[in-house]
Amino acid sequence: MSLEAALALSFPFAVIIQLFITGIYTVSTGFAARAEQEVEKGNYRRFRLLANGTLLMFVAMGFILGFGAAFQVKGLERLVGAIPQWLTEGLGTAGKILPAVGFAVILSAMVRWDTIPFLALGYVMAAYLKLPVLAVALASAALSWIAYGKRPIAEGPEKGAKRMGTGGRGKGESRTTKAG
Repeated sequence: MSLEAALALSFPFAVIIQLFITGIYTVSTGFAARAEQEVEKGNYRRFRLLANGTLLMFVAMGFILGFGAAFQVKGLERLVGAIPQWLTEGLGTAGKILPAVGFAVILSAMVRWDTIPFLALGYVMAAYLKLPVLAVALASAALSWIAYGKRPIAEGPEKGAKRMGTGGRGKGESRTTKAG
């Protein structure tokens, strides 16, 4: 099986597996309530089966998919051979751009205007300076810590004192002299 064929199949198989996962969660929705009813009846064997039902279904699905993939290679090759070339190329292209789409979705949820410089700096460190991910993460943590320390202190004695670590007490005050 060629790399393009494998990429072409990765997207449909991922969608099918996601459908299986959704189906398992749908089927096992009422397991918790039924398990509680079995405990009230004193049927602990049935309770254990229901309490572990979702896990057992995932294990069964994994076994079936793994067994099918391991022993049905020729069937998969026939399936790939039956897929038209235009569809294989289109799904291959979709498989190649999928990581970029996922990255864009994550960025749209997480990035704010005040964090864009950190994102750009991390990208430069990883892409151009060829630093490992751990080095980028540690440098980012240090820069975030510095940026957090440079924030202006909030107005008022309560917020400012809490930020400085005095627990809301002003300078020179102890716990016993604080009113209220």
